[in-house]
Amino acid sequence: MRSAAVWLSARTERSSMHNRSRGADERSGADAAPASLKRKYHGNLETKIMRNDKKMTRAAQTDAPPRFPRDLLDEMSEGIFVWDDSGKCIETNSSASALLGYKREEIIGRYFLDFIHEPDMNGKMLKPGQDLSESLSNTNVSLINKDGRPVPVRIRQRLLNDGSIAAVVTELRPNWIATEAARDNNRLYATLSGINHSLVRAKDESSLLDEACRVAVEVGGFAIAMIGLLVEEGDAVAITAWRSSEGYEPAYSTLDIARAPLNRSPLSDSIRTGRVMVNNGTVTFSGEQLPAMQDRVRTFTSIASIPISKTGTVIGVLMLGRNDSKEINDEERLMLEEIGEDISFAMETMEIERERNLAQVNLANSEERFKTVADFTYDWEYWTDPDGNFIYVSPSCERITGYKPEDFMKDPDLFLRRVHKEDRDMVRHHFEDIRKMAPGSLDFRLVDREGEIKWVNHVCQPVFGRDGTWLGSRGSNRDITARKSAEAALSASEEKLRTIIEQMNDTVIVVDLDGKIVFVSGAVEHIIGSRPEEVVGRHFADFLFEQDVEKAFLHFNKIMLTGEPAKDVELRLKRKGGSTVVCEVDAAIYRTEMPNGVIGVVRDISERKKAEAEIINAQSRKKELERQLQQAQKFESLGILAGGIAHDFNNLLGIILGNSLLLLRRKPEDSRLQKGLEAIRTASQRGASLVKQLLTVARKTEMVFSPLNLNQILEEVAKLLEETFPRTIVVDKNLAAELPAVMADASQLHQVFMNLCINSRDAMPTGGKLHLSTSLIDRSAISDKFVRVESQNYAFVKVTDTGTGMSDETREKIFDPFFTTKGPGKGTGLGLAMVYSIMETHHGLIEVESEEGKGTAFNLYFPVGDEEPDNSIPPDDGGENIKGGEETILVIEDEEMLQDIVRNTLSLKGYTVITASDGEAGLEIFHSRKKQIDLVVVDLGLPKLDGGQVVREILSASPSARVIAVSGFLEMETLEELSKAGVRMFVQKPYSLRQMQSAVRAVLDSDS
Repeated sequence: MRSAAVWLSARTERSSMHNRSRGADERSGADAAPASLKRKYHGNLETKIMRNDKKMTRAAQTDAPPRFPRDLLDEMSEGIFVWDDSGKCIETNSSASALLGYKREEIIGRYFLDFIHEPDMNGKMLKPGQDLSESLSNTNVSLINKDGRPVPVRIRQRLLNDGSIAAVVTELRPNWIATEAARDNNRLYATLSGINHSLVRAKDESSLLDEACRVAVEVGGFAIAMIGLLVEEGDAVAITAWRSSEGYEPAYSTLDIARAPLNRSPLSDSIRTGRVMVNNGTVTFSGEQLPAMQDRVRTFTSIASIPISKTGTVIGVLMLGRNDSKEINDEERLMLEEIGEDISFAMETMEIERERNLAQVNLANSEERFKTVADFTYDWEYWTDPDGNFIYVSPSCERITGYKPEDFMKDPDLFLRRVHKEDRDMVRHHFEDIRKMAPGSLDFRLVDREGEIKWVNHVCQPVFGRDGTWLGSRGSNRDITARKSAEAALSASEEKLRTIIEQMNDTVIVVDLDGKIVFVSGAVEHIIGSRPEEVVGRHFADFLFEQDVEKAFLHFNKIMLTGEPAKDVELRLKRKGGSTVVCEVDAAIYRTEMPNGVIGVVRDISERKKAEAEIINAQSRKKELERQLQQAQKFESLGILAGGIAHDFNNLLGIILGNSLLLLRRKPEDSRLQKGLEAIRTASQRGASLVKQLLTVARKTEMVFSPLNLNQILEEVAKLLEETFPRTIVVDKNLAAELPAVMADASQLHQVFMNLCINSRDAMPTGGKLHLSTSLIDRSAISDKFVRVESQNYAFVKVTDTGTGMSDETREKIFDPFFTTKGPGKGTGLGLAMVYSIMETHHGLIEVESEEGKGTAFNLYFPVGDEEPDNSIPPDDGGENIKGGEETILVIEDEEMLQDIVRNTLSLKGYTVITASDGEAGLEIFHSRKKQIDLVVVDLGLPKLDGGQVVREILSASPSARVIAVSGFLEMETLEELSKAGVRMFVQKPYSLRQMQSAVRAVLDSDS
């Protein structure tokens, strides 16, 4: 058949494409081993192929695989696999299908190695020149079932005559593994006991050594047992006794231990040092290294060489080999030493007996020699007859129980009575099994003569005479109280530590040298959502955020290389649902006698990071609030300035505007004079508009709020833009249907949108695109942007251009009053300041996005209520002339020229006009002639007595009096107060003659 290396090469070539098409979903998380393991596993295939050419040739000549009865295979409880020399499965049974979760037809035709957990191959499965059948015989591995879960199994395998391989697979359940570990220890105890028994039964040295090898293989479970005695020269070993689990015989009788490679083997080391030498790594012997292998390559997972001595001088060695993947531990090493000592002692005894003429030694002398040997054993040895009576008890029983041998000889039931009452039934059943000729062993508690409880390891088996007659039972009791106490203390310590770890909020994790997770505490489920059993066995990198993997490896390698712990390493872990959690890791090297890996504590710091982000966000909001406060202070200062100059400035403009209108009414014949008067009027109106903008920015004007449809206003603005903007600027719209109404002043919203659009036009001197859009958004979308978000829903307006954009410095100042980037005479710097003021008055929000060379976008958010928009159009009076009247009107105005204009304007309409130049004079006239006065026109900015006080005294004296209040700016508080006092109408300066005439007529015609 082919060697494992050749088969692996073929399998690698065939399965590389097969694995890619199959997809990663057939691999479990535990299969995600580091790439270094896989490179190590597949290394140096060419060398393996060259070494196995002969075996490939022999494999090609094998006959076709046999046929197996299906019904017989399916009745077997253990899994059966049969594969050909290429490694493909050609037969299986229902138990194997149940074990792997695959149907029979899914297994047939696939390579058997596809089902083996890949890390189990590393260092245990395949070696150059090693047969596959030997690499898997009696070994423990893990198979991967269809769900990706590793299944621990034991494989027992044999090469069939036709070149195919049949394997019996048994699942290793956790309790079975623990039982098998105990069975292994008991098997070695039974080996020691069996060899001790052989000392009694052996006729001569040859039979003693043969029996020792037989017991080691058949009872101890070793794959090979060999005893070699040194020849006279001391450079060679003569194979004196041999036993193999496979039944083959040694091909040679002498081994040269002075030549390589045996001069460096455990065998030669044991002879040289006189100590037990153990090799727990995989050891491969060829026919040249160990002639007993009959020209075959054999691999052992552990080798023990035990010196055999006479009078303190090493005369030979007992070599034991395992191929069951189990290591020889310290406790077993001590028992192996005892085996060597017992064999040595027995050989010495036989040497003495030979000198005393062994042929003449009768049964009594033999029993005496046995008693001598048994009396000096450390363990409590005994022999019972078929009726259960003690016929021999070694003196060591007194050390364990406090009772002398004769106490047990006189009272056979004493033994069972000293057994702890909780273990008594178990021991009684054990003795019943012995009477059925079944050897056995167990641990139980004894109560000694002083009442102290001791643990005993008991091993016994039936004893037969030369003719096969059952002579009774041979038993050995070893005091293992100290070991049990140590195990209990260790178990309690581990349980205490585990309890502490499981109570911690942080997760404790242990990673081996390959990065595989070997332990994790239960708190891991709170961090990543996976239970500990879903994490253990996988590589730690599987749970890291991809961008943090390299960082984690750097810290891992640094810890292993320098031994220095890592503190407060921030890493992001992937949760089971796909989200990410931020963690902080403290890690240090984990060691027993030497470094075993890394132990770490993982704590979830997501909440802490969130709190830190909130602090940063709060600081950012604080800065934004400070900026808004500074902006408000600027507008407050501007308001003080505007309020101070508006009255006088509007009086001047009113005089200029009124006189220009009076002159225009005379229709001068000189066209140049006509144009001049028109220019004066236009300039006055522009001045009035400028003052109104200033007052708007300072929030000193009255606004009329009503439910408005933003889409309708934007449609009107867009239509005006298309008529007035250059053709090189394209205006397009994307207005959301059924946009809710907002409470706003229509004229001011027109100013907002027109100012923004004009700014965009100026930013695109060579043309571009202006885009207007609306939508409805929830407060959650903007709550992180603004300090004040009061409404649940906002109507969103976006004005975007493809212009020159702004720098960060410019963007910070654009809403400041009088700030402009335009040249002299091209801007007042009030446009965007007015936009900001209007948005504040409307409880709206505004932000700007801009980058130099990439255009600008203004985002406006208007709070949405439950109001319906008022789309009605006010009636048009058709431009009819305003009628006059004969009523008497008192005009209180401190500006003489404006007083004259109002008097002349109203007198032309037939009214009787009485004037006063300050508040005191006006009140005096009103009180003296109030019965004749039908209407009072009062300027709120009067000398001597404030206009507001004049209005309040007039309405207090005559509540039904008709009053019109006039002012250069109208504060909202003043308007509300005077409206409640009884003022019928307010007129803002500068006003046209038509505005005043219309206001006078409307108030006079109103109900008193």
